[in-house]
Parts: sequence; C-alpha cells; structure tokens
Amino acid sequence: MIASKNEIRNLAFTKNFDINAVKDNVLELVELEQVKPLLGDTLFLNVKVLPENYCDLLALLKPMIAYYLKYYITQGNHTKTGNKGVQIANGSNEEPSTAEVGKREALTFAERYKNQVLIYMKDNNLVKPTDEDNIFNGIIIL
Repeated sequence: MIASKNEIRNLAFTKNFDINAVKDNVLELVELEQVKPLLGDTLFLNVKVLPENYCDLLALLKPMIAYYLKYYITQGNHTKTGNKGVQIANGSNEEPSTAEVGKREALTFAERYKNQVLIYMKDNNLVKPTDEDNIFNGIIIL
C-alpha cells in the first residue's frame, strides 16, 4: 500500500478512529480506482516499489488516498469517522451532522489533492502518455 493505515488515520480521521476496522481491500480499491489511473501503470508501480524516489509525490498522494478512503467508507448509515460519528464543530459543542456533509468534505479535499498531484506530475515531467500521444498520422500505435 502506498499509505499505511496509521498515516491515513493521522491525515483524515480523528485519533480515536479505529483504522484497523477498515479492510485492506477497500484501501486497495482506492489505490486501483483513484491513484493508478492518475499515475499510469508504470509510475504507479514505481511509486509502490521505490517509494524513496518519490517523496514529494507521496506527500501529495497520501492525503489524497486518505480523503478518498474517507469518502468511500462514509455512508448514509453514519459510519463513524470519530467516536461520535461525522461531526460539525459548533463552538465548544459538537453536534451530529449528516453523512453527506462528511462525504462532501472528504471528496472536496481528495479532489484538491488530486489537482495538486496533477500539477506536480506536469511540473516534474511525470505525466503519463495519453491516447493522443500514441496516435501517429491517424494510426493508433499499440
């Protein structure tokens, strides 16, 4: 996994959230659905195998993964992201919020980090080839 469960908890959840209750396959799904298409097969594999070569990229990917995971697991039945469920701070008091507010917030942060990853990849020439890059005179090169 690109981000450890403890890193994910520290980035997007409260300290008392039981991150170990999140199944590894859900975390893998986030990586496969959100990170791999973004990076492309080669860079995705390189980041997983040689993470020490991608420290700056990982600093953006890990919070992106954390917030996408939060988005994936927050559901209408108020899956807790803390010991009191999804919360909205209201001064010194906290009151329960809807799961949709928590999902919207998590997705907003995930998308912002995703944009930062794209900017970093472009600035560092890590942009994966697009289909247009594989077309030469109207012939698709496979």
